[in-house]
Amino acid sequence: MLKINSKNLPITAASTERNASSWLRIIRYNESGTVIQIQDDCEYRVPQVIENPPLLKKYLGPYYRKHLLGYVPIDNLPFDKAVKNALIKLAENRKIQVPAKLDGMEIKDIIKLIGDRGFEIGLFITRITHLLDKIDFHTFLKLEFLLEQCKNFSVVIFLEKDVIRPEYKLLVDKCSLLFDHLLYYPLYEEADVRHFIRYYSRLWHHRLTKEQEEDIIEACGGYLWLVSQVHKYLRDNPNDTTDRAWEDPLLLHKLSIIWDKFSPKEKRVLKKVAQTTLTSGDKETPEYLYLGKINLIKRDGLKDVLGIPLLSKIIDHEEILENLRLDKGQIVKGEEDITFQFSPKEKKLMTLLLARRKKLVKRDDIARVLWGKGWEDKYSDWAIDRIICRLRKKLSGLEIDKNLIKTAKKKGIIYG
Repeated sequence: MLKINSKNLPITAASTERNASSWLRIIRYNESGTVIQIQDDCEYRVPQVIENPPLLKKYLGPYYRKHLLGYVPIDNLPFDKAVKNALIKLAENRKIQVPAKLDGMEIKDIIKLIGDRGFEIGLFITRITHLLDKIDFHTFLKLEFLLEQCKNFSVVIFLEKDVIRPEYKLLVDKCSLLFDHLLYYPLYEEADVRHFIRYYSRLWHHRLTKEQEEDIIEACGGYLWLVSQVHKYLRDNPNDTTDRAWEDPLLLHKLSIIWDKFSPKEKRVLKKVAQTTLTSGDKETPEYLYLGKINLIKRDGLKDVLGIPLLSKIIDHEEILENLRLDKGQIVKGEEDITFQFSPKEKKLMTLLLARRKKLVKRDDIARVLWGKGWEDKYSDWAIDRIICRLRKKLSGLEIDKNLIKTAKKKGIIYG
């Protein structure tokens, strides 16, 4: 292994070298691949590899400088714009003699032009998981076309969903180059998490106690986004304990975002792990195998446990939410119809909130449901607030957490 000083970098030398070995071997042979990982931490992982000349030389060979490597987080940019910007930046940084108006050229023509100058291109493309939800998979097919047309072009893309799911079979079949290599990256090991905590301790000039560090490592598993949030909470609230940090609304929000990355079948398996109700049949499912590959399910002696123990908070919360639901237009708690407990207006609002669970319901939408035709003339914030107040009291009386109804100031209401 190369001697890499990672003291002032968030990822350990050992992990950085493993990443370099996997990704750069793909790029070296002008191939492409996909990394499946549940956490989006490429802003740490990728630069530590592509900005490290000794690693590049080791895994790309002595002529490593012919490879132009770029980190491309799509974020909110159109895909074409993000890729084109990255290519132009690579050309400018290497001072490649190219026409002045690269921005007006097609992406494939820019790639071929750079290739004519003797360079290979390798892009590491992240934050495109949301594009899997596009039914026609247009972006991925476009990327596959570029790989077919441009022999000096390679990509490694990072996704937070398992593309082996049945709904992505057509995509994988059509994009044989893009999925030529399929790598499953598990959550970080304890040594990596400990290194990450100490990196931020130096950066923030804030030391955790040994007990706090151990609590974070145990509760967050190897998910650095959660580790960072808990560490930040304790930095900003020095008199609080880790027990208080677990209740931080921002941490709970992040846990909810992570939870929503899983498919319904994956969620069912994780719930069964948390509730110790897994069957032998569950262990033969593709979902169980996938969750094991990425360390969301781990072995503790003879039993399976959650790789991120904090997820149990969201699972408990989901159980509470599911306990109150709509069933054929009626409001049901568990198996009991409790519709009669609500006045006509309370029922209308509760039905609306349950139908849009976890989504913001705007006050205008509430008014439409409460007052119907001509609602604009009857609109009253005071009246809406009174109904919400009564609903919270009703929930408390039914032994349901009234805080499930949240107010988004000047925007609306969220249930869940």
